[in-house]
Amino acid sequence: MARTARTVVPQLPHHIVQRGNRKQNVFFSDSDRYEYLSLIRKSALEEDVIFISWCLMDNHVHLVAVPGKGDSFARCFRKAHSLYSRNVNRQNEWSGHLWQYRFSSSPLGPSYLHNAVRYVEQNPVRAGIVGEAWEYRWSSAAYHTGRKRSDPLISVDSDQYLSIDDWEGFLTIEPDAEVLLRIRKAAARNRPAARQWFISAMKSRNPDLSGSRTHHS
Repeated sequence: MARTARTVVPQLPHHIVQRGNRKQNVFFSDSDRYEYLSLIRKSALEEDVIFISWCLMDNHVHLVAVPGKGDSFARCFRKAHSLYSRNVNRQNEWSGHLWQYRFSSSPLGPSYLHNAVRYVEQNPVRAGIVGEAWEYRWSSAAYHTGRKRSDPLISVDSDQYLSIDDWEGFLTIEPDAEVLLRIRKAAARNRPAARQWFISAMKSRNPDLSGSRTHHS
């Protein structure tokens, strides 16, 4: 069966998901997580990728990010994930694929950006790992709520895409189940999560959006 083409729109926020092969773990220690963040940061700087939010779970990664160019995501994640996989295999004397073959990419319309960021940073809460999003060490939530002075991936450049005055309040809002389902489906299918008017506007900027099925409210 043919794979669904990945949709990437330069200068627009996207929800990115990368899972472990067969949904198996990709992180086995804190040092693994530190290494991954270091590799992603370096690759993102080289390939013009700006991060808005992120969360590392044991067997998958969630990111909200902006590509500077159409191939920025592909180049960034190809380099970082390949190096990370190689290092993990070497350390554990393994072979084979660590990551699921492709990462998924879902362009986000204005009405979905806030919900996608909340979805990403609330992931550990939904999984029952922590009671509040900012208690989780491996996401951008602690930085966004002022509990950390710096973040390994987030820079001031992200403010041009999303500015929230009360992050703690933002992250305690109960998510809408229907909206979460749309965000998940859009990411799984490499389709935009946006309203129809936004998709129509984007088609003039990116012909690849033609034929995309929208997830709108």
